[in-house]
Amino acid sequence: GGCDASSVRRLEKPISVLTLVYVRSPETGRVLLGMKKRGFGEGKLNGFGGKVEAGETPVEGAARELCEESGLEVGPDQLRLCGRLLYEYDSR
Repeated sequence: GGCDASSVRRLEKPISVLTLVYVRSPETGRVLLGMKKRGFGEGKLNGFGGKVEAGETPVEGAARELCEESGLEVGPDQLRLCGRLLYEYDSR
């Protein structure tokens, strides 16, 4: 026998939901960036964000992370979804 697709077990990979917020001035078009202090991209300029916590929606997590990292307070209704990215890592 051949390989039957129904007998192939799919491996479940852990999923992390992360946010990334870019703050843009409507008047000037300039974008506020912060210096990454640790982890992937340490020492580089980037937008603000991080992991969504249990019980949060992604937009709630984005607003919380923006406040924690920059001090800017925004409501979830003040943020606009611009895209979604899916990264799959073989090492996880």
